[in-house]
This record gives sequence, C-alpha cells and structure tokens, in this order.
Amino acid sequence: MSSSHSGELEPSAMLTMFARDLLFTKYSIIASLAFLLYDHLLTLPLEIHCFWDRKWSSAKVLYLLTRYSGIAMVISYVIMINQQVSSPLYVSSSSPLTGIRD
Repeated sequence: MSSSHSGELEPSAMLTMFARDLLFTKYSIIASLAFLLYDHLLTLPLEIHCFWDRKWSSAKVLYLLTRYSGIAMVISYVIMINQQVSSPLYVSSSSPLTGIRD
C-alpha cells in the first residue's frame, strides 16, 4: 500500500498540470480575441453607418466605450499571459516542462 494520500500529486505532476492549464488559458484568451475581432470586423460597416456619421451624444459615447473596452481588456489579457508564459521564472531551459512551452 502506498504511503502517499490518494488526493495528493507529486510536485512534478502538479507543475505539469499547472503548465498545461496556463497554456490552455493562453490559447482560450487568444481564441476569444480572434472571435471578438472577427465579430467587430463583420459589424464595422454597420457601425460606421449608424454611429460614426452622427454627432456626438451620450448614447454614442456609451456605445463606443462598451464596444471597444472589451477588445482593450482581452488584448491586455493576451499581453499579460504571453509575458507570464514566456518568462524564465515559469519555465527554465533545464525544466522538464520545456517541451510544453511554445
């Protein structure tokens, strides 16, 4: 019978799971950015027609803030997660997780 508890994992297994979860998060955020940009490009002609040719109003400001704050937020997440994943603190060249890194 094993002396370890059934719910505990070895540190190397936990580190491997953490690295995979981090990469999954990275790819999910990048995919959401691609989908968001695709949606914005599809609706850009309608936005130009309905909003850009009109005078400035509070409705126009609110619309533009809500529309473009989402893109800004997702881009900041992409930048943040890419800096973390590529950081030598997370995966060093001597680490067994080197093959997991992009």
